[in-house]
Amino acid sequence: MLHSSTAKVTQLQLAELDVDRSLNCYLTDMGTIDRVPVKAYLVDAGGYRYLVDTGAPDEDYCRQWHRALVPGSRRDLVQVLLEQGAESLDGVILTHLHWDHAGNLDALDPAVPVFVQRAELAYAVSPLPLHRRGYDHLRSGKDHMPPWAGRELHLLDGDSVLAGGIRLIHTPGHSPGSQCVLVREHGGELAALAGDTVPTVRNWADQIPCGIHVSIADWYASMRRLREVATAVYPGHGDKVHTDSLSPASFEPPGYLLDRGHGVRQHS
Repeated sequence: MLHSSTAKVTQLQLAELDVDRSLNCYLTDMGTIDRVPVKAYLVDAGGYRYLVDTGAPDEDYCRQWHRALVPGSRRDLVQVLLEQGAESLDGVILTHLHWDHAGNLDALDPAVPVFVQRAELAYAVSPLPLHRRGYDHLRSGKDHMPPWAGRELHLLDGDSVLAGGIRLIHTPGHSPGSQCVLVREHGGELAALAGDTVPTVRNWADQIPCGIHVSIADWYASMRRLREVATAVYPGHGDKVHTDSLSPASFEPPGYLLDRGHGVRQHS
């Protein structure tokens, strides 16, 4: 996959959350609480500037409807963008529509195009009951819609290329329309801004699915694809990690017990 221009990626830490590790790493260390960042990214490529994800809503809203942010950790998205000299944007790319990745969309200029997978919107408006909270659905006493519900969204059907050579790849698993942003950084590295396809470093290093998912099989297929195309990953809630950090055990092929002569013995 070729990229026509190089890109500068700027990480924007917008808040922190204390979450059970098993929510980020499926069936792992239940009861262990990790403090994780809530991030967005600025991508400058080919003369274009994109914001990838928009973070979590304000403290009161998170406390009432989702999960309390770490006190004092939240930063206003618009102010952070101004500090970065990003008074204007050419587009917003949402890796998916969960509350902590699309929470400040209503604070941005409505004229800025917002790119999301069609499959993500289709699921977000009618998710399984277990996933309604993540998509910020109306509940008793709540008097407004999710921030993305009032925006005009540019819907994508699978892999796409945006102005400036920014490439988006559809990586379902965490959600039906999760997508990653592929950029060629100035050092030559091909990096994936992964959202919650890869929420933390551990998900990447040990190839563990997120605890919140719609399809584990799709997730593993998406991870195989990321390993093939990217040399580094920016997790949705962690620091940049490289392909060479992968655990050797994560590459065990299907049927490896049979390959080693340890298959199940059957009585004929």
